[in-house]
Amino acid sequence: MKIVRFVCIAFGVCQLGLLHGQELSMQETLDSVLLVFEEQSLYADRVNWDTLKVQLHTAAAGAQTLDDLSPVFNLLLETLEDEHARVMYQFQPLAWYSTGLKPQHTDFDFDELTRIQSEEYGFESGMVVDDIGYIRILGMAPGDEEAKARVIQDSLCSLVENGAERFIVDLRYNTGGTIFPMAEGLSALFEKGTYATAHDLLGENTFDWNFDGGDFYMGGYSIGLQNGCGGVERAPVVVLLSNYTVSSGEALAIMLKSRPNTHFMGNESGGMITVTNFIQLPGDISVVLSTHYLTDRQNTAYRKYVSAEEHFDFVAGQPLSEDPAIEGAVEWLSRQ
Repeated sequence: MKIVRFVCIAFGVCQLGLLHGQELSMQETLDSVLLVFEEQSLYADRVNWDTLKVQLHTAAAGAQTLDDLSPVFNLLLETLEDEHARVMYQFQPLAWYSTGLKPQHTDFDFDELTRIQSEEYGFESGMVVDDIGYIRILGMAPGDEEAKARVIQDSLCSLVENGAERFIVDLRYNTGGTIFPMAEGLSALFEKGTYATAHDLLGENTFDWNFDGGDFYMGGYSIGLQNGCGGVERAPVVVLLSNYTVSSGEALAIMLKSRPNTHFMGNESGGMITVTNFIQLPGDISVVLSTHYLTDRQNTAYRKYVSAEEHFDFVAGQPLSEDPAIEGAVEWLSRQ
């Protein structure tokens, strides 16, 4: 069974795995998924693969459909304890693993998550008071990344043109997706340098996340949006986090942790903090799995969540004028 992989770009490393040959049986489908996790999982050393394969094949012995394999895939993810992983059919989840709410999830509500993911609360930017600008960065699905980055960059530069010298970057509504437009759009806030590094299971540095010349680069790739403004690379920034800040939102927060004159308020992030791979398999099966963890430029490793330095409860949709976190951010920025 030959696997051909092509590197593409998403939150972390995104790969397309094409298995040449006939449509796979249920046992072969299981084997193809197992191969991906054994070779690439950040948590591969948590299990004895020989024992696990026997256990999973025994559980799948009578499987006739993908629905029959669903509990087998769930057992795989549970054994690895990978809460950022998915096994999917036609991009609909077949299997996932979650231990439920974590101790840091003090403000989490599943109905609110649904509203946030449906973008009931949209993108927003504007001047808050005096020279303090506000910009809200939402989660973003892949596609039209240059256009999405341009919206963020144009909004940030509009704040600069209107006199903003200090900024509030609101990641409380950011449920992940593709990091490229988020980071590219905010690149005016970053000096040249490495702001995060991805590490594999062995702790090896695999690739860096850099800003250079007003552009964001991951593994050498950049959207390369023409720069719109500058002069705010070292401006004071408050970053707002919530329990709904996950995945690429957390990765963006980690890069902001590496930035000088930056303060974090709100709540701890949600905790889907690993870099993931997306792999397409035959039969419309696809896999997302954790493959790397991130460190910031101070070499601090992020394994669970991103912390806030000052805690404020989050009420989604609350007007900025009534938001205690905004008030706290303005107070901190006014002292800088």
